Amino acid sequence: MSIFRALRFGLWLVFLGVLGACKAPPLTPPGLTLVPVATPTPKPTIPATAVLLDPYATPPMDGEVPTATNTPTSTPTPTATKTPTPSPTATASSTFDLAVQKTAQCNQASGACTFSITVINNGPGPYTGGVPTQDTISPTVPFTLTAFGGGGGTLCYTSGSAVNCGPHYPVNLPPGGAYHLTLMVQVGAAGTFQNCVSLQLQDLNPANNQACIPFTVMPTSPPTATPTPTPSPTPMVSGSLDMAIGKTYVCSSPGYYCTFTLVVTNQGPGTYSGPLTVTDQPNPPWSTLLASGGYAGGQFCSSISSADSVLTCSAPSVTLSPGGVYTFTFNVYFGPGGYSQTFQNCASLPGDSNPANDQVCIPVTP
Repeated sequence: MSIFRALRFGLWLVFLGVLGACKAPPLTPPGLTLVPVATPTPKPTIPATAVLLDPYATPPMDGEVPTATNTPTSTPTPTATKTPTPSPTATASSTFDLAVQKTAQCNQASGACTFSITVINNGPGPYTGGVPTQDTISPTVPFTLTAFGGGGGTLCYTSGSAVNCGPHYPVNLPPGGAYHLTLMVQVGAAGTFQNCVSLQLQDLNPANNQACIPFTVMPTSPPTATPTPTPSPTPMVSGSLDMAIGKTYVCSSPGYYCTFTLVVTNQGPGTYSGPLTVTDQPNPPWSTLLASGGYAGGQFCSSISSADSVLTCSAPSVTLSPGGVYTFTFNVYFGPGGYSQTFQNCASLPGDSNPANDQVCIPVTP
């Protein structure tokens, strides 16, 4: 190569080097514009206390700020208020004392017995309600309840060896008031038996809520007894003695149970000594008045059967000085059907020096 051509080639290399230093080749192809890269927005941090109410809700996309949802304040479930248990109403057991009494009258030959039961309110307060009683006979004694009656529409039923009774309607017993109950029983055995009645309630004094009495029924075929004549009063000198009789009664309603009181007074001037007899006779007779299953009788007073018309009261030995008084009391139960019409009832003494006061008659309305 000639020196000339070598110099020209060297200059050309220098020229290309200068040209490359002055002009940098483009980084992008022609026709394209570079856009600055956007700085990414930082992802918001969800507070730890945020709770998704809907467990199936779509969670927010990256970069999406979830719309705050107001979490409703939960309404507390009201605590159920317990209904207060009412205190038991104070029973009248702190205000009254009911006492039970009992008597028995038996036809010893037939075994027909009448039990008279009286319940008295000893106070201090009144009593209103039922009077449940239980009358018990020995379990070894067969018996049949043939009739019953008492105040308040009394109802009775038997259970084993007991008769349970009580008024159908509440009874009102002020202090001193009484409820009467009558049981008529046919006893199927002979002997002496114990019979108890008890009140089936609580009161101030449980000690008097039971009464027990013995009663006797003779063998079915007792020997025929010769009736003992009623002795006449000891004869008195004529004009020396004047005996007078008075009579009162009281009935419970609607039980048709009445108590009669006969009062004999020696009006002198002499002293009376001996047996004392009074007869009581109504019109219509007792057999009619007691036709529905009733009875009449009492201590020293004969029991009345359906065929009797006169009741006799006799005390075996009485001594009455001038002004002295002797009292007979008997009870009458007019039966389940009752007898409610007014009738005349007379009581009489044997004759003496003043016949005008030897008889007393009163109208009676059961």
